[in-house]
Amino acid sequence: MKFQSSVVGKIILILLCLLLGVIIAVGGEVGAVYYILTKTTVNDLAGRVSPALPENTKLEFDEETGKMTVLNWGRELISTVGNMNTATVGQLEGMIGTSVVSNALYEIIGADKETVKASTFGGLGEAISGSLTLNTVSEKFKIELPDMPLFSDSEFMNEPLTTAFASLTDKELKQFVKMEEGKTNTVLLKMQDLTLKDLGTEKLTDTINGIRLNEIIDIQEGVSNAVLVALQNTTVGELGGSGASDIVNSLFLCEIMDINDSSEQIMKALKFATIGSKTIKMDKDAAKAGDIAYRASEDYTYSAPYEADGYTYIYTEDGTPYVLMEKNGEPVYDPVTNEYTLYETKYFEKDGEGKYRPIIGVNDTIGTLKIKDVMDTTDSRIMQSLSESTLDSLGNDINKLFLDEIMEIDTTSSKTIQALRYAALKTATITTSEMIDYSVPEKELDGYVYKYILKDGEYIPYVAKITPTGEIERQAGEYVLIETKEYDGYYRPIVSIDDSVNKMFMAELLDAPESKTLQSLLYSSLQSSIVKINASTLDVSTATYVASDKHDASKEADGFIYKYSALGLAYIAKTDDFGEPVKEDGAYVLYETKSYDGKYYPLRGIDDKIKVITFGEVVEIDESDPNTTPLMKSLKNTRVDKMSDTVNRLYMGEMIDITPSSAQVLQAIQYSALQDAITFIPIAEATTAVPSEYLAKEMPEYTYYYMEDGRGGYTPYVFIETVGDTYKVYETKEYDGYFRPIIGLDNKLQELTMGDVFSEEEMKDGVLSLIPRDTKTSELGDVVGDQLTDATLAKLNGVGVLEVNASSMTNTRKEQKAFIWNNSMSSMLDGVFDFIGNPVSQTLVAPYYEINYEKISAPVAVIDQASYTLSEFLAKYNQFDTLDLQTDVIVNLDPTTDAAYFDAENEIYFIPAFNVGDSSYAITFQTGVYDFALAVYEYDEFNAMKSLSDKQYFYSYDGSLSGTGSGLRYFEGFDEHGTEIVQFATNVGSYMEYSTVSLN
Repeated sequence: MKFQSSVVGKIILILLCLLLGVIIAVGGEVGAVYYILTKTTVNDLAGRVSPALPENTKLEFDEETGKMTVLNWGRELISTVGNMNTATVGQLEGMIGTSVVSNALYEIIGADKETVKASTFGGLGEAISGSLTLNTVSEKFKIELPDMPLFSDSEFMNEPLTTAFASLTDKELKQFVKMEEGKTNTVLLKMQDLTLKDLGTEKLTDTINGIRLNEIIDIQEGVSNAVLVALQNTTVGELGGSGASDIVNSLFLCEIMDINDSSEQIMKALKFATIGSKTIKMDKDAAKAGDIAYRASEDYTYSAPYEADGYTYIYTEDGTPYVLMEKNGEPVYDPVTNEYTLYETKYFEKDGEGKYRPIIGVNDTIGTLKIKDVMDTTDSRIMQSLSESTLDSLGNDINKLFLDEIMEIDTTSSKTIQALRYAALKTATITTSEMIDYSVPEKELDGYVYKYILKDGEYIPYVAKITPTGEIERQAGEYVLIETKEYDGYYRPIVSIDDSVNKMFMAELLDAPESKTLQSLLYSSLQSSIVKINASTLDVSTATYVASDKHDASKEADGFIYKYSALGLAYIAKTDDFGEPVKEDGAYVLYETKSYDGKYYPLRGIDDKIKVITFGEVVEIDESDPNTTPLMKSLKNTRVDKMSDTVNRLYMGEMIDITPSSAQVLQAIQYSALQDAITFIPIAEATTAVPSEYLAKEMPEYTYYYMEDGRGGYTPYVFIETVGDTYKVYETKEYDGYFRPIIGLDNKLQELTMGDVFSEEEMKDGVLSLIPRDTKTSELGDVVGDQLTDATLAKLNGVGVLEVNASSMTNTRKEQKAFIWNNSMSSMLDGVFDFIGNPVSQTLVAPYYEINYEKISAPVAVIDQASYTLSEFLAKYNQFDTLDLQTDVIVNLDPTTDAAYFDAENEIYFIPAFNVGDSSYAITFQTGVYDFALAVYEYDEFNAMKSLSDKQYFYSYDGSLSGTGSGLRYFEGFDEHGTEIVQFATNVGSYMEYSTVSLN
């Protein structure tokens, strides 16, 4: 069977779709990344990313996981992936919302789902091998098993492959041989309930001795010999004493029953096995001496043809043949007594051929039987691979089978299976102190340290097992070596599936994925393999190795820092955020490497790679494309594990395109981040003494402190406040040429002024025009209320807050117009209410009542002197009063006395506006070199400051009309061309005309 799916590929695809698919989906939406990360639940996310998942994959999260936010879930998921040695498959499946691993392994090899779920990823190989039963092997790999009762036993067929064959000796004979009453030999029928290990024991002897003579021989009354008829009910055991038992035990099975070419395979294999073994002990030296002497004699020429194949014969000097007892290919020898154990032999002739065959009991023979002797192995790949294994070695041998020896693997198989082709069920190791220097380079694989042991003149290759410190592992002082097997032209280490899986690259699992994410993970392994080697030792080793002729730079991939150990193994340095090798306690932290596609790549696990994988490795981001949003550009080099921190620290200008033509508020917040980045630094370690290039990037409105970064540079911070022995500071980011503090949008919004949010044009009309530009948005409610309360009716009408038809006051007295227009709503209404309550003057007696216009008119101020200082003149009236001129008036300016009314910046005297009643008298202002302007002004008594008050109606005096041109004017501040208008009067007190609304 060929595997057609990649389990690990599915795992990674789902994991990354879930981690990053949401960000891909939202693209450049403003704030969407942050919102989804912190507000969206995993259950909400599941529906959104489903289209990106493998076909027929449904996401079903457990209740706890489903309620997590994407951000918290992402952190938990990365933590789970980062602990794959201890995390179970079930835990990961629970986190990703699908049982893709256990389901796939069940579909592919029939691995029990619950067993897989309970397994850690580190023990997955063992769980898989433990789940490989004869039943699943036969079904999934289409293996034809021999036709014998054993393979119809469901209990046996569902045993793990690693234990099923190892338990063969516990199986009864009837499970190997079809037994039928009337057809099967009586002796076999009697033996059918004995297990293989019972054969050759007293159980077999008792069984044979209990067989009646007429069950073995066809005895018929009147036909057979009378002695046989008389003895027909006598058992074999009753036929004689101990001598008879000895004879019986020395009988070959083929002497007891008919075993021919049509007999079952196991019976043919046991054809020359005896019921019991006959052995002797012989001094090793004497045995060898006698054997050598006999073989040198002429008599040996006649004895040699009588040796049976497959045994090691030992002769005494007189030519008596024995067979050496062997176990696992080694003579059975007692070093204490210096003795060999030897089998006696018996000459036996059958079918015209005579041999001296060892008297080896069934029990001893069973263990030495090869699988091909027990069953037909020709139709099954796994059986062919095990055909030379004995029942004794089977349990060990099956663990050493490469996957390629179990199933058919070719270029049409999945990459996963191809990559595991030379993985075994278990790692095979030995311990030894007998290593020698030897090498067969053409049969050695890259990336392994080969060691050899000399045995019987043959060099046996092994691979050194390497410790986390880069040395050959030792146990009790002996080296630990991994067994190898010559297969497909190389000495291949017998390494378990789980060890092999952990060191597989994604490129060995996936076929040319289109996903950019998966492409970036192609040279990541499932788990990291880390070693730590003393820095000085490794530096020397690397320098020595690089200088040697063994160093091959063509095997080094770009982008890595290579180091070499004293054993000649290539390692890759783990690097920090600045690209420098990481050291811990004087040792380099290194990734082991594996040769792949002719290069040494680091065994850097997905758990490590996913922490440094960048958004640009996940999503195709073309910075030259005008449609690529600033957010995508800003996230391009952001690491996945720092995604939330990075997003929170992005300025709005890095997320959306903000230009001088953008909305005022966007320009105001372009240097605001999503969240504050606040930390604390020790006062004792903080400094302001840094190179000038740092100072040049400071912003004048902030106080900066610096901390040494340990790399010869400094990290800038912006001071907030002192807390104990630390400074509370903002982290900064160099952006647009400055070290800008990372201040959250919430804080920025609190400090935003109306001028930050709206342009001057936008604040010309409506309620916005009532609000000073420096008003903070956080104070907006109070300011708007105050402005609406204090603004004059003229101002509210002028900016469009109120709609008042001015023609309705055509016949209204000038004084009343001024009162109505230039009072605040509350003051004007107070006057109106007062007028309604007291419409006539109380100073006259009826019928001489007079309308009490003073209630709804600006008061009249009598100006009866010919000359005033400015201070005296201003003391005579209040803003908007009507002036009753009794004579021509000259107002003199004294810079010393009148300094309180002088605006030095503009070199203008500002005074309250007034109205001149119908009069032929005039007012002349003698200002000298200074300008004089009538204007509504705001006066701050505390700070003694005055300022123009824009957008108000007021009555103003126009000297050019000899006092008769007074009118209601509207001061806008700028004309229709955007030019600032200055309202002023020189000596004669004339005014500049500009676009006004005249209600006169």
